[in-house]
Formats: sequence, structure tokens, C-alpha cells
Amino acid sequence: MSVTKQIELVIGRYGRFIALGMVVLGLVAVGGAANTYLNPPVEEVTENTNTQTIQTSTETSAVVRNATPLYEEGQVLRDMPIYFFEASPDLTLRIRTDVPGDQQVNVSQRHVIQLRATRDGQTFYEDQQLVAADQTRVSDGTVWVNTTMDMEDIRSYVSEKQSAVSGAGSLQVTLQLSVTYETNDYAGTLTTSAPLALSGNTYWIDGDLSASRTHSTPVTRRSVGSPDMTTVGGLGALGIGLLAGAVAVLRRSREIDPLGVETDLARSRYDEWISNGEIPTKSDKEYIRTDSLEDLVDIAIDSNGRVIYDRSLDAYAVVQGDLVYYFMTDETALTEWFDV
Repeated sequence: MSVTKQIELVIGRYGRFIALGMVVLGLVAVGGAANTYLNPPVEEVTENTNTQTIQTSTETSAVVRNATPLYEEGQVLRDMPIYFFEASPDLTLRIRTDVPGDQQVNVSQRHVIQLRATRDGQTFYEDQQLVAADQTRVSDGTVWVNTTMDMEDIRSYVSEKQSAVSGAGSLQVTLQLSVTYETNDYAGTLTTSAPLALSGNTYWIDGDLSASRTHSTPVTRRSVGSPDMTTVGGLGALGIGLLAGAVAVLRRSREIDPLGVETDLARSRYDEWISNGEIPTKSDKEYIRTDSLEDLVDIAIDSNGRVIYDRSLDAYAVVQGDLVYYFMTDETALTEWFDV
């Protein structure tokens, strides 16, 4: 009961200020809910647009010119891991380049054999031999270029360089393909290479002659997300609850008599010092009013007396001879008491 009375005392004394604080907090919560709803999260999203892919690949083939125990004359060998000089002295490279098919694209291709002599990782000789070059403008999305290499001539060319290098270092032979392109929006060059191996009576391309590149244009746009309805609902409910609570506190504060509640608390706290009885109302007595029941109890304790509670007058008093110390919550009852 004392906790409830203490709460009532606080509300009775400070109800207006409590209600005002609750109104302010309620409005802030409602404003936060409205702001969260009206200003959903916005993030920037980057998307790649106008994507174009350019790619090139190479197929190999050779026609058998001289029959051998392995192959018949006229037989076509395709993408073999190894070819023989005796059977197929000519090697054909079929180069395919794919470009966007919805526009005209300029494509230039250059095919070379590159020689590089090195010692301890450092180059001391370098040479290139052009095998084929082609330039075209295509609108259907695909460029085909066929190049035939005389492998006997290439072997002689490489052998001459190898003899010159002798034991000074190592000679590397590389087949290199460069494809330069220009679309409506992009331009660039694809470069790919693979070692060209020449060993005894055989030769082969030791790798994949292919390459690709994708172009795109990044575009950044703002993406508006959905408001956090959990936050909106929570803040809204909190705000409405605070505003409703403020009204309830204000109404209750008007109904509570703080002095009466304070007296009830004091009565409960000092009940052992209070006895029921009748307070003298003779005119020869001198009456002194205290500010609170607690003050009156202090007088009783100091004088080793007791506090008398008169139910008919709803008043408390400590009688010391001709002095009557009293306390009552309803001052208007004084006129009915001793006609003051």
C-alpha cells in the first residue's frame, strides 16, 4: 500500500510536469515513426549496361600430302596434339573472332612468329616474322580468317637462328595472335600466344590460342527500399501510449490531494505513536498548527507523549497542558471545531 501511496504522492505533486514530459516524449516518438515511414532507406546500386563481349579462338588443321603408315594421302587432320613434317608440311590456322552482331565492327588481325633468344632470363636477340594480316568490317557478328603456314620454311628459318645462337642461350619460338577491334562504343586489342614446338620430324602448338574481353558501362541509380515497419509500429505505439498516459496522469493528478496522501503515509509510518481519542476544544486552550502529521509526531516523540486522532474532527493533536499542537488536512473544518 505504501508504494501505491508514494506513487500517488508523486503524481499529485508533479503530475503536470510528468504529463508534460510524457507529451514531449510521445510527440518525439510519433515524429520518429512518421520520419521513418516517410524516409525509407535509399541506396545506390551500380549496374553494368551495354555489355559487349569480344572473343577469338583458333582451330588447326592439316591435309596429308604424303601417305605414311599413320595417315592416308588427302586425309584432313584437325586440332591434333602433334603433326608430322613428312605427312603434313602445311598447317592451316582457322581463326574465329566473335563481335556484337547488331552493328558494324572494324576488326584487324595480325599473326606473327616471334623468336626470342635468352640467357639467364635476359633477352639478347628478338625477331618477328609476319605470317598473316587481315582487316575487315563485319556486321553479322563473326569474322573467319584462314592462314596456312609452310612448316618446312618455318623449320628452316628457326634452324638458321638456332645455329647462330648455338650454345650462347636458348631460343624460344612463339606463335602470337593480335586482334584489334572497334565497335560503336568500345575499342581494344586481344592478344594471345602459345609456344610453337619443332622437334625432329614433328611440330605442334603447345597451348590454346584464344582470348576474350567483356566491355560494359556502369550506371549508378538510386534504389528506394521499404520503410522498417517494425520500427514505425514500435515508435507509433510508444508515442500513442505516452500521450494517452500523459492524459491519464494529468487527470489523476487533479483528483489527488497531495497533503492527504502525505498524511496517510505518515499515519502508516508512525501508527505506533497515534491513538484514537477526543481532542479538547475548550476556549482556554492555545492551539498551534503544524505543517504536517510528521512534524506533529516529532513533537509527541520529543515530549514523550502521543498523538490523538479525533475521528469526528478528522484531526490529529498533541496536548501539552494548555497547548494543543494539531494537524488537519481540511482547514475549513476549523470553524466547525472551535469556531475560530
